[in-house]
Amino acid sequence: MYVYLNSVLIIVFQRVPVIQYHIQILQPLSALMAIVTVRVDEETRRQMKRKRGTNWNATLGEAIAAKLKEEEGMNLARGVVLNEALRRKAKKGWNSVEVIRYWRERRYGKPVR
Repeated sequence: MYVYLNSVLIIVFQRVPVIQYHIQILQPLSALMAIVTVRVDEETRRQMKRKRGTNWNATLGEAIAAKLKEEEGMNLARGVVLNEALRRKAKKGWNSVEVIRYWRERRYGKPVR
């Protein structure tokens, strides 16, 4: 009888347990990854079948990762453009130190000196 317990294989022979260290993945790899279904037309499917050496799962995964990275870069670029569009010059005589001090005192109270 075999009993798996936290990556230790315990073999029980005639009520005397013998412990052997055994590396085991408790869940199959597919349980750690999401399943995504992709639909393609018949001609594309036939062409994919002809290329037997290609790992289509890896190919599609890499394409999705590249697209996500591209989108992330586009979002960053949009953010920079938006920030520049909203940016404006401060009014004459505006003192940022006074504004910061005002809001800190309002939030935390006057500092004890």
